[in-house]
Formats: sequence, structure tokens, C-alpha cells
Amino acid sequence: TVPTENVATIADCASVIEGVSRSRNALLNGDTKNYDWDSGYTCHQLGSGAIVVQLAQPYMIGSIRLLLWDCDDRSYSYYIEVSTNQQQWTMVVDRTKISCKYDFRNTEVTSAQKLLEL
Repeated sequence: TVPTENVATIADCASVIEGVSRSRNALLNGDTKNYDWDSGYTCHQLGSGAIVVQLAQPYMIGSIRLLLWDCDDRSYSYYIEVSTNQQQWTMVVDRTKISCKYDFRNTEVTSAQKLLEL
């Protein structure tokens, strides 16, 4: 069964097991409005590391939404891989040749960050 609600939340026992953040699981706390240079995001260094979210159990995922940083003019390229054992990974999204950049401050959205449907 494909979940109908977000399963990447602290309430659903998901956790960030790799990535840099000032507060653990900031990526999963559900707060999409209160973030700045000091808090409310998770990142990794270019060329090394990753942001890895571990869900409470294996799920059939129907969609993934990313909230991209919009406090400056940077753009992003990314890919998403999935795994059930953290050993064998399968790429399900490849946006490495696409520059993703949004100006959310002048658009009507539910949060300051754009939700990307993949």
C-alpha cells in the first residue's frame, strides 16, 4: 500500500541519519516557515556525504516533496536514491543536469519554500 500521508516525520519515527544540521531531525519536524542561516535545515557538502532519511519501515512511495532553501540566489542539482538495506541503492530521480531555483517570496505558496513534486 502506498501511504496517503507524509511518512517522513518525527511522529512516524523517521530520522535523519546522515546530513549536517544544527538540530537533529530539523528536516523532518514539519516546520516549513521558521528557518534561517542558523536553524531549520539539513545540508551536506558538495562532492561528499549525503542527506539520508530513514523511514520507520519500508514503504511503497508514490511521491516525494523537497523543500529547497530560498534565502539566497543559489540553485540546486540533485538525485534521489532509495534502499531497504543501506547497502544497495536504486536511483529514482535524477536532476543532476537541471538547475532548480525558485523565487518564492513573490509567489503565493503555503510556505516560504516551494514543494517540488517528483
